Amino acid sequence: MPTKPDGHAATQPLLSLQDLKTHFPLRGNFLDRLIGREPGVVKAVDGISLDVARGEVVGIVGESGSGKSTLGRTLLGLAHASEGRITFDGHDITNLSAESLRRLRMRMQFVFQDPHAALNPAMDLGTAVADALDIHGLEPDPDARDRRVRAILDRVGLSPPERFMDNYPGELSGGQKQRAVMARALVLNPELLVLDEPVSMLDMSVRAKILELLINLKAELGLTYVYITHDLATAKFFCDRIAIMYLGRVVETGPPSAIYSDPKHPYTRALLKAIPDPDPARSVPRDLPRGEVPDAVNPPLGCAFHPRCPAAFAPCGWEGRDLRELLERRWAAIPETQYETERAVIGDLDTFDRPETVVHVPAGRGRDGRAVADLLASIRAEAPDDPFWEGVYDMETAGDGVRVTFRTPHDPHLRRHGRVQVACHLWEDGGG
Repeated sequence: MPTKPDGHAATQPLLSLQDLKTHFPLRGNFLDRLIGREPGVVKAVDGISLDVARGEVVGIVGESGSGKSTLGRTLLGLAHASEGRITFDGHDITNLSAESLRRLRMRMQFVFQDPHAALNPAMDLGTAVADALDIHGLEPDPDARDRRVRAILDRVGLSPPERFMDNYPGELSGGQKQRAVMARALVLNPELLVLDEPVSMLDMSVRAKILELLINLKAELGLTYVYITHDLATAKFFCDRIAIMYLGRVVETGPPSAIYSDPKHPYTRALLKAIPDPDPARSVPRDLPRGEVPDAVNPPLGCAFHPRCPAAFAPCGWEGRDLRELLERRWAAIPETQYETERAVIGDLDTFDRPETVVHVPAGRGRDGRAVADLLASIRAEAPDDPFWEGVYDMETAGDGVRVTFRTPHDPHLRRHGRVQVACHLWEDGGG
């Protein structure tokens, strides 16, 4: 079971993030440069504020593409923070020099997801672990360095150390490689470990042993963990607190007991329903979110989850791209002849691809705005409960098409609700 933060943790967090953003600029093509168009940025981390107490295990949970690994890399300076602030033990470390970062990494270490790729196949295990000491100029005496390497190998379960010192990565199992990666990080005596999916590459039988080792090491060495994972099942038992990420933002955070027993955000509810049930005889309703994770270059207006959310309503951020998704989803489900008839009524759908709250729906060749309005009205009548229609403020025939105006989008922010914080309009007035 995870240990609770000690009394010191309540006074000052070991790690603190304030509105942290990590954006990666895209490289535009020749046409972009010719017409002066900005190619845009990938908003991998888009405004995260989070505290990690000394001795705490904080889980960062989300799907692939949510930005959780980029967040972990940003904490250690492996990715550059675009905006915001990172504070470690009371000191601002956001824009440190390379030399300062090198010294800091003796106190903060990263355990990568893939232990096979994290180890040099041409370097034996003893040399690989000692290499971290050499880089930082620690233990110049060969005998002292050898004793330190052997001690940390023994502590992570590679025992007796003499058996593994001369082994190369290719001679180790997956679990042994992960222990070796942990030994290389721990040989520097860090205070904080950022664990990026540390058990996802391992067999199920090995995962529990590695997690148990991490729990024991935390208690023995006084470590603090940021645990990055897509697996809510392991996070439940390993973490003191969980932060659910979606498209670069934290949408819900709190203790596992509160999040698992009464999740507030619709995305958290969907993740929990996706956890496999070990009993094949028990049927569990999945109700997974429709569609895919949106583009991080041009995220949806308002709440980024609203295009996939079954509970979305008026202020969630509806726009033209949602109309295109509605039409394409409908046309994929109807007979081909009906699709061809309806598709001919509406013109080019590419005009919907900008994040705008007023869009012009053009009529197809030989059609007019009245035909477009009639089609949209019939689609709405067939599925009036679709969340999309909650966001439509007005539809007005405009000659060669229909002008659709959406309600003003609002960006939800984390608010306290009981034992959790949640960024969702459903809970802004105490509802849900």
